[in-house]
Amino acid sequence: VPIKVLHLRMAAKVKELPIRPAQENKIDLGNWVLQTSQSHILRSQCKCNGNVKCNHCIYGETLKIPDLPEMTFDRNMLTLTHVSSGCKIKLDTLDALKLVDDKQDLIKVSYSEEWLAKRQDSSHIKNTPKPFDWTFSTSYSGTFLTLPLTSYLLNNHTGTRTRRSC
Repeated sequence: VPIKVLHLRMAAKVKELPIRPAQENKIDLGNWVLQTSQSHILRSQCKCNGNVKCNHCIYGETLKIPDLPEMTFDRNMLTLTHVSSGCKIKLDTLDALKLVDDKQDLIKVSYSEEWLAKRQDSSHIKNTPKPFDWTFSTSYSGTFLTLPLTSYLLNNHTGTRTRRSC
């Protein structure tokens, strides 16, 4: 059997694995609630379904970076909720990567210059569109789902205003 035909037969037997739901956890710590969502890495190719865009396409169209990180955990998330004030802060991958500045490579991975020097004969290394060090850094400190501003709430029983803040 020619190799080409064998590969076609094997490819026909391979099924596309469904996306498993993210594993979600919730922890109550006094006046705080921590919620996490964990899942696998972002798929490396488009898996759009009709009019619904897949996360691979959403990340590619939204982010202003030359390439997506290889290990992007697109559905991992941490949400912190301050129970008494209702203040919520979410930490997620897409919002963090939106702040990557691909114009200024300020991060230098230790040994990156030595690694590149040893690979100067590689045509792949010389043809990269932007010689970044595969490390991304941002000033991201979370996405506020409710504003962390001091709010004044009307107390239903007394009609007085109560000051609350996150």
